[in-house]
Parts: sequence; structure tokens; C-alpha cells
Amino acid sequence: MGIMERIIKWIKDIARAIVIWLILVALGIVVTLLSGSDKAFFILCGVAVAVCPIAIAIYNHKSPVITRKVVVISKRRDGLFGRGLRINLNRRQYITFEFLSDGKTKEFMVSKEEYYEFNEFDFGELTTKGFKYIGFEKRKE
Repeated sequence: MGIMERIIKWIKDIARAIVIWLILVALGIVVTLLSGSDKAFFILCGVAVAVCPIAIAIYNHKSPVITRKVVVISKRRDGLFGRGLRINLNRRQYITFEFLSDGKTKEFMVSKEEYYEFNEFDFGELTTKGFKYIGFEKRKE
């Protein structure tokens, strides 16, 4: 399967997940209007919220492992920070990669160790499976 076929399949899979979510939300609204109960709406919205991560997990599982040449273009951190107390609850690290083949960028959440290991302008190979970050191997170019 070529890159264009993969992209088209990816777009179709995402579109299906969005359509399912929209149908469930619309169904929730209809049931709420017909029954006069807010509970039905919240239950169906809860189901819709649960369906999207499941659809993404299925997509990731079915996707092939892809390795592409990239360059690190930026790094960032977010989360809860304490002043003077060094509270770092829920801190997440992100690295943005630029694909050398087409110039597009993609940001992935990475481990703390990887965040400190890689620097901006590092070249290497990024391995992904669907939306999931597998790893980055630094190369000299």
C-alpha cells in the first residue's frame, strides 16, 4: 500500500469515527427532546466520548509501523506547576518533528528522558504506528 492509499485510509477511518460520534450526539439530542429527560442525553454523550478513544486505539492497532526521516523543530512542556515547591504534577513533554519528505509537522508526547535526550535541529528517524509515537533515533546528516 502506497503512502497516498494510507493517507486516504487514515482520513476515512477518522471520518468514520467523527460520524459515529456525531450520530450518537444527535441521537442523544433527539431522545432528550422526545423524552424530556436530560439523563438520556448525558448517557449517549458518555457513550460518544468513549467511542472516539476506542476508534483511535483500533486504528493504531491496525496501522503499519512507519519509519520516516525527520528533524526536531521544537520542544515544549505543560502541566501543573508549583511556585517554589517544585510540584510537577501531570507534566507532559512534547516534541514537534518536521518530515523531510514533505515538510509537514507533527507533535508527539514523549517521555521525560526522551525530552532531555533530543534537541532542536536533531536529525533522525521517527517511528510511528497510526497516531502513536514509537520512538525517535538520532542520526548524523
